[in-house]
Amino acid sequence: MKLYELLKINSLEKNIFLKFILAVQFTILFIIGLDAIGLNIPILRQLIGFIYLTFIPGILIFRILKIHEFDLINILLFTVGLSITFLMLCGLFINILYPIIGISNPLSILSLTATTCVFISIFSIIIYYRDEDIIEINTNKKYFFKPSILLPIIILLPALSVFGTYLMNYSDNNSFILLLISIISITIILSVLSDKFLSKDHYPFAIFMISISLLYMMSLISPYIIGWDIHTEYYFADLVHNASFWNSSIHDNVNAMLSIVILPIFYSNFLNLPIDQIFKFIYPLLFSLVPLGLYELYKKETGEIIAFISVCFFMSSIVFFGEMPLLCRQEIAELFLVLLIILIFNKKMDIDPGKKKILIILFSISLIVSHYGTSYIFIFYLLSGFVLIFLFSNYTLAKPNKNLTLGVIILYIVMCLTWYIYVSGSSSFSTIVGIISNIYSSLGEFTSPTTRDPLILKRIFFTNLTLLETIKILLEYITMLFIAIGIINLCLIIKNNKKEEYNIEFFSMALVSIAIIAMSIGLPYFAGYLNMSRLYFQALIIISPFFVFGGTMFFRYLLKKLTITIRIDTALLFVSLIVVYYLLFNTGFMFIVTGESKEAFTLTCLEKEGTSADLIHIYDEEVSSAEWLSANIDNNSIVFSDNNSKQMVLRSYALRMNVFSFIESTSWDLEDTFFYFRKLSTENKMIERSNALEYNWKCIDIRETLFYKQNILHCNKIYNNGGSYIFGYPGNRSTLMPQDRGFLPVGYPAILYPGNFPLYNSFSVW
Repeated sequence: MKLYELLKINSLEKNIFLKFILAVQFTILFIIGLDAIGLNIPILRQLIGFIYLTFIPGILIFRILKIHEFDLINILLFTVGLSITFLMLCGLFINILYPIIGISNPLSILSLTATTCVFISIFSIIIYYRDEDIIEINTNKKYFFKPSILLPIIILLPALSVFGTYLMNYSDNNSFILLLISIISITIILSVLSDKFLSKDHYPFAIFMISISLLYMMSLISPYIIGWDIHTEYYFADLVHNASFWNSSIHDNVNAMLSIVILPIFYSNFLNLPIDQIFKFIYPLLFSLVPLGLYELYKKETGEIIAFISVCFFMSSIVFFGEMPLLCRQEIAELFLVLLIILIFNKKMDIDPGKKKILIILFSISLIVSHYGTSYIFIFYLLSGFVLIFLFSNYTLAKPNKNLTLGVIILYIVMCLTWYIYVSGSSSFSTIVGIISNIYSSLGEFTSPTTRDPLILKRIFFTNLTLLETIKILLEYITMLFIAIGIINLCLIIKNNKKEEYNIEFFSMALVSIAIIAMSIGLPYFAGYLNMSRLYFQALIIISPFFVFGGTMFFRYLLKKLTITIRIDTALLFVSLIVVYYLLFNTGFMFIVTGESKEAFTLTCLEKEGTSADLIHIYDEEVSSAEWLSANIDNNSIVFSDNNSKQMVLRSYALRMNVFSFIESTSWDLEDTFFYFRKLSTENKMIERSNALEYNWKCIDIRETLFYKQNILHCNKIYNNGGSYIFGYPGNRSTLMPQDRGFLPVGYPAILYPGNFPLYNSFSVW
């Protein structure tokens, strides 16, 4: 009996369970009340508030559904999923209802607190009168704790990550981040080497600790949010937070996502934290449950050790720790995607079919309102998977579990299209229609390499690569080779009917994942619109175990040819070494220790100098100047900046969407126009794309640009904090936009003014 089975809170006796729930609710109300009268207790409100929002609604819904069969991991996953679902739908409900009854600020802290407490109380009453089952834990059984050598070290990983980012933020010292990556790498190898280092019972805990450490390593690297999309997410979340109301009619894809316009408002009000801190601390913590869910999914099919290596491979992807902490809506969507995959494709999950359908419907709704890109791709998975499952079930001995029915697919598609058509002016629906239309119209350019994602071309032709970059790409090829071997081997097994009990649903999804990767490479502009790296990352959710299967077969076959026979556990050790090298290269660890970091992409948590870091990092001076701009420059005024400032600091911390990008070859004569320069520009530098077809960026000297000579030299510097400054043409205010005043952008890179080159067209599913 495992120790964590003692922690099944939903199996507690009814009265004890309800007393615990009401005690937590009273505590959070008491703490909020103390804060209201000026008695602030540090940390306590954040801790209790997080527990209250993240676990209490979900565990109550679990109890109402009378689900007691799950182990602790599944209870944790589904409790958090149900809680997030409750928060988003509750916020949507009060945002629609309360204005009708005269409450103009439905998303204020008073409104959210009162409504949440009422719902929690109603759920508790339902349980009190409806739940007659008393599930008692057998205390006569003995519970054994098996110690592991690595366990004390693993417990400290998140603290090491937080401390490492602190040192990097304030002293540019990356030694503790390098130490963190080294410890994680050693932990992976030793865990596979022997059960003495890490017991299999502790795999879930180790995965969670590694996951949150890698995510915090990136999300906490600056006091401010960093990245690209996250600034737009912050803009809409802060817009709702300031107004205490969500305007669903604003025409924007992000504005249609409850994971951005509702969920962070709950956490911000209850935890008394600003929105940017919710994005930096809470969202990565929620997303860290995704690897835990994958372990639970893989374990049922492969066993503990293969599942552990598979999840470590998934977490070693650069998208996991390098991009996902900067994509808040997708972090939430990935959690619901994994929960749906567990429910639909895990044939060994023991749960009543009716209750399973309820959970599938709830999590489908949550996925739809969390991220449009993931929702659309999941439709493709469902439709293609359904066809493959039908074929396999009719032409092989395997039988489906019948969770994925045509009714489930139709319901999901109807809910998806209904939401995206009727919210935010059908912006999300128009996006996917535009993408499909553009891809279809460009099929005639099938053979043209310029229609492919530059990241793909770079990996095919090995152009402009350093030695370490070449090794990194070769490692990527090795991982893909292992995946291909694993899938081909299972195909042969199925063809020869050697195994009747394989998971037909999961294997079908793996084939769909491979098809999506193939389309990314083959279809013109497909990867450009949908982002190749994120498509591959989503595919890894399904195909990661095949990497381990294929790698094991590869090493055993290779050594057999050399007349060396090895056991499976030895082959698994070799595969884990590949995972570690993959992690070291993807984090940039190898580039840092060899001194090649200036020429290659390295995470900003390891190096804050160079073009890569300048692309996404913002500084105190930039935030201060953006806030000054917001407070002192009217929204009707025209503001120009470099593209990075426009997409990042001016969007989030100045809350301005109407910012225009200046370029090298454009001049204008406008009144009431202002020019914003970020910290990099104080060194007379500006980042621009080196080529519209490349993902390469370069720094140019502002003083050499026509823009600088014709405009900046002749206007006034109206703000300067030593690290960022603002020039201006103060004059009579005009409400005309630049294009209305005769301003014609000349020579804009296509990324700035979409439409010149289809790859960077404004349609983007992400």
